[in-house]
Amino acid sequence: MTSQYIQRPAPAALLAVLGLMLSPGSGEVGLYSTSMSDASLIVVPNETAAVEGNANNVSPFAVAPESSSMRYQQVFSSSEFGAVADPMLITHLRFRPDAEFGAPFPIDLPAIQVNLSTTSSRPDGLSTTFADNVGADDTIVFSGGLTLTTSLGGPAAGPRGFDYVIALQVPFLYDPSGGNLLLDVRNFSSPFASGALDAQVANHDGTSRVFSDSFAGQGVTSPVGLADSLGLIVQFQFTATSPVSPCATADPFVVLGGGTCVNGGWLPPGFAPAGSAPSSTPTDECASPDPFAVLGGGTCSHGGWLPPALSSPSAPGCVMPDPFATLGGGTCANGGWLPPDFTPPAAPTPGGCQTPDPFTTIGGGGCLDGGWVPLMGLTCVTAVSPMSQSVSADSVTGSVEVSAPSWCPWSPISDSPFVTVIPGTRSGTDSFSYTVAANSGASSRRATITIGGETFVVTQAASTYPTPPIVDGATLAKR
Repeated sequence: MTSQYIQRPAPAALLAVLGLMLSPGSGEVGLYSTSMSDASLIVVPNETAAVEGNANNVSPFAVAPESSSMRYQQVFSSSEFGAVADPMLITHLRFRPDAEFGAPFPIDLPAIQVNLSTTSSRPDGLSTTFADNVGADDTIVFSGGLTLTTSLGGPAAGPRGFDYVIALQVPFLYDPSGGNLLLDVRNFSSPFASGALDAQVANHDGTSRVFSDSFAGQGVTSPVGLADSLGLIVQFQFTATSPVSPCATADPFVVLGGGTCVNGGWLPPGFAPAGSAPSSTPTDECASPDPFAVLGGGTCSHGGWLPPALSSPSAPGCVMPDPFATLGGGTCANGGWLPPDFTPPAAPTPGGCQTPDPFTTIGGGGCLDGGWVPLMGLTCVTAVSPMSQSVSADSVTGSVEVSAPSWCPWSPISDSPFVTVIPGTRSGTDSFSYTVAANSGASSRRATITIGGETFVVTQAASTYPTPPIVDGATLAKR
């Protein structure tokens, strides 16, 4: 079947091209009152908002006897949404019965899938290959069974009311500035219908379609279809999204890689905008999730996560009012507001790195929760004991106790060759040993071992029998 349509005046053969209306059902399709603000509704094509369309059709909610399924795409020009200044969150799709040929008989659809996407394809320019029309943000907004009916409300001469509604299971964020809107319906199994939907057919208007041709043996799985200029008249119910409010204060997270301004408040790196949980997906550079989320968020650098302690973010106080008050209240962190639905992950654990240490050229890294962090400059160690030690000129060994949180990686780093430590990364509260080489010089000397921001100082006495210096051009005499 070529999904015929009837233009007015219509012949009596309309029963061969009937359509249907969406109606209430338990969890399938909702029947909603149209007594809502026009600010949240828009009809496409715009010129049919208060005028009966010049055609009608059954597709895509009914399938002719020649086929048991249908694929249907209809594109809506972005210019039809010009009355909406900001991106819109589409929550419902509303259709209306044809004034002359609509019928109130219910139709049960066992399986329907509805997708929406932003497409570069234009009205009267759809490809007959379905996949070519689908946008990158293709989203399944409804999937399941529907029961379709209508009360046939509204003037008898039309237009009827948009009283059959698909309540989207997943609202779709559409920004007309990004392209046209594509409605993609897969009707996997449907009986023939006994009532038509209102439609419009015109060249160079705001909508057109492509659909599987039952006469050619095409169905829901067919990769191609037929294209024409007809389109169902659709009323979109949406919530207008507010533009991002500028942040009145400077970004407090610049030292961490830069924050994101959302509703007048700064979110630290790694946090998602309000209304969604922060992403735990590893970045392109770091192979593991951010292990410092519980501390305010880290920064990915050369395959390793930098903790907040490596920088000096601003004081905790937030200058701006809480931008998430209407969502239940946010949390102020480092001068920026975090959304209320953020749930801190469990405390990270040391170890689990599958890649080589990327920080060997700057003193080595520590493996934390599967990701590498540079040890140079890391300041999560809280104390060392003792903090200093004076030793004789002889070769000696000693040990130092280190206190740190369990998640904190650290490695002792000596700034002088005469004091050596066993290399390797530890974490949490632990200890390390050091060795001081014998001093054969006439002067005392000093070395500093750095441990996660804390220091341990070794002072070694001068030798009682110092080795005399070598004079240029001379050799040393034996004693």
